[in-house]
Amino acid sequence: MENNHQIITGTIRDANDYRHFFGMEEGRGDVGVVYLGTCPSWPQQFRLTFECYALLLINSKCGDIRYGYSQYDFDAGTIVAYAPGQVIEVMLAPDHRPDNDVLLLRPDFLAGTPLGEHFDRYSFFGYDVREALHVSEEEKSSFKTFLAAIDKEIASPQDRLKEQLIAMQVELLLNYCLRFYERQFSSRKAQGEEILSRIDGLLDDYFRLGKATLHGLPTVKYLSSEVHLSPNYFGDMVKYATGKSVRDIIADKVMQEARKALADTHRPIADIAYDLGFQTSQHFATFFKRHTGTTPAGYRKNAKNP
Repeated sequence: MENNHQIITGTIRDANDYRHFFGMEEGRGDVGVVYLGTCPSWPQQFRLTFECYALLLINSKCGDIRYGYSQYDFDAGTIVAYAPGQVIEVMLAPDHRPDNDVLLLRPDFLAGTPLGEHFDRYSFFGYDVREALHVSEEEKSSFKTFLAAIDKEIASPQDRLKEQLIAMQVELLLNYCLRFYERQFSSRKAQGEEILSRIDGLLDDYFRLGKATLHGLPTVKYLSSEVHLSPNYFGDMVKYATGKSVRDIIADKVMQEARKALADTHRPIADIAYDLGFQTSQHFATFFKRHTGTTPAGYRKNAKNP
């Protein structure tokens, strides 16, 4: 991203940091709705470090977003989610202002709430930027309606139900985003099937080439990197397509390899455990018994003497 503009940096800890960065008046910080289409000032190029959760609806195609080493130019009607620790760099197109509708949540807003207790279900906050959500006009309208309801509740007079209602409105918006993502997974069925077909081959190669001996048991992170997806997006896509988690699929493959080695060879169980990526034979025995109800030695004995 080469240009002659100075890169302005900022750390976004809450909604007020975000407002200040774009020259807007202060409001509620721990949870806030910001409409960047009304911001009075903005740099041409900037880098933001998020220390809160942010959910952005991009209303107009106005420039490039760089995340890590990749650069993206999103169309209008894209929803992007950021989690604490994520850093983005933005370069606006000439004569364009940012035009996003944004929800920002400080982590302590979630503490002690029912929403906070199951916030990890909103795994899209851990997606890569390139795995953003592309919404229909109807979905875009719904997002704006829910966001307006949150903003209205934030502005309402304080009473004993205010905080609960804000959290409920936020949860409703996030649940609809889950629905939108499921629709996207469904519409990208061909891509999902192609990736799923690669998993078994990747796991076969992992054991055949001795990677388990070198690196331990295969992981979600390893498989997702091989198909160039973030672990969260990869896991959700697989879960949607198969009803099983990636960890379950890995465990099934490990058990398949373990049963084959125990039944077809006389090699020591400790050696089999090592070849499969277990650090100790005790770990292997615990894993095997959890999945079969018997020990590796017991399984081998029954396999040899049916």
